[in-house]
This record gives sequence, C-alpha cells and structure tokens, in this order.
Amino acid sequence: MPNSEDADFARFWRPLFFLSVQHSMDFKVRSMKTLTRLATLGSLIVFVAVMGCSQEKKLVLSEATLKGKITYKGKPVPYALVIAMGKTSSPTANADDEGNFTIEHVEVGEIKIGVNTEAGRGHMMSVTMAAAQTGNKAGKPTFVDLPPKYFDPNTSGLTLTVADPKGINTQDIAIK
Repeated sequence: MPNSEDADFARFWRPLFFLSVQHSMDFKVRSMKTLTRLATLGSLIVFVAVMGCSQEKKLVLSEATLKGKITYKGKPVPYALVIAMGKTSSPTANADDEGNFTIEHVEVGEIKIGVNTEAGRGHMMSVTMAAAQTGNKAGKPTFVDLPPKYFDPNTSGLTLTVADPKGINTQDIAIK
C-alpha cells in the first residue's frame, strides 16, 4: 500500500506530467504547421526567382507612325486593310472612305506593305448599313478591288522606308 508521501507525490506531479505531454504534442503540431508554412514560402521564393531570371525578351513597341493615302490607278482605295510588315512585327490599320490610313508602332527602316481590299469589304458593308439606318443619303461608298497579289506584304512588291523613330512618317502608297 502506498504511503502518504507517494500519494502526495502523485497528486502533485501527475497534473504536471499530463501538462508536459500535452504541451509537447501542441509543440509538435505547431512545428508541423510552421514547417508547412516555411516549405510553402520557400517554394514561392524559388518560383519567383526562376520566373524573374528567365531569358525571355520583352516586346518593345516602336514609337514611329506611318500615315498616308492609298491609290490604285490614281483613285483612292477606301476601307482596305494596310499591313506594315517589319522584321519582328506587322502592325495594321484600316483606311478610311478616302483611302487615308494611320498605322502606329511601325518598325524603323525598310518595311513591306500589303493592301488587302478583301479584308476591308466587311468594314465597308458596316459603314453602308450604318449610313442607311441613320438616314444618311450620301450614297453607297465606292469600293476598289485590288489584285490579290497586293494583299500579302511578301508578294505585293510594295516597300516603304520609315525614317523617324518617334514621329509621324507620311508616305502615300500609289499602286499602278
């Protein structure tokens, strides 16, 4: 039979023992949560470092603008899609109803030009329908069909030189 000293010892230390076990279990649980958070943070740091050090080149747009008027056999070419193909980009713009166009972000130097009237046919139809709905009696716009060889900058034979890297370069496109 246990003596009174043993009973006193047990009464005193038992709660501390259970507190100690509970505390170490909490510590382990907290340690696992901390370890998981640190692993996630470490993975995120590695991901950001790898993405930030990639060797991809960023696209730098030219500040040059090409402006002009398209004519075919002396007549304006309305609504055509104008393509200014450089070495790394091919910006485009649609001509207005008088053949005037403005293309932004054109590369400096020699560029190939394409004039696609087939692509502009839908735009012309939209303008015609809008005029009819608003009651504008100005008449149906004249459409000029270019030979298909002019649609593609690689086959058109049309070239221009863009000289001003930060300003407006005005050059007309006269197709004969």
